[in-house]
Amino acid sequence: MTTSPADELRTAAQTLRERAASATPGPWRREDDQRRLERFVSSENGTLDINFGYLGNNNQADAEYVALMDPGVGAALADWLDTVTQYAELYANLTLTSTGAPPDEASYDQGTRHALAVARQINGGAP
Repeated sequence: MTTSPADELRTAAQTLRERAASATPGPWRREDDQRRLERFVSSENGTLDINFGYLGNNNQADAEYVALMDPGVGAALADWLDTVTQYAELYANLTLTSTGAPPDEASYDQGTRHALAVARQINGGAP
């Protein structure tokens, strides 16, 4: 059975929302401790420790990136994917009604194709 773009978007949004809800609440920020270890601290509801080891290599950039992608970002991305899902469903229904066939993925607008690329990364790849 072929998965529709709307189904892929919906699955990714659900995954993001579930993971964001079960993660340590944010916002997260990067902090350096006295030994120069990286860790993230939830400023509102407790502490999330992720040790990236001593500064060097790409640890600081990794730490900053993870802190940037806190559960609030995941929830916002899930909302965006839900909005694009609604558009994808509407477009598919209109195309099916007017042509008798579901739309070809290439016929979706660029924004929907970008959202689908994000969804596929979250879902683990192409359909």
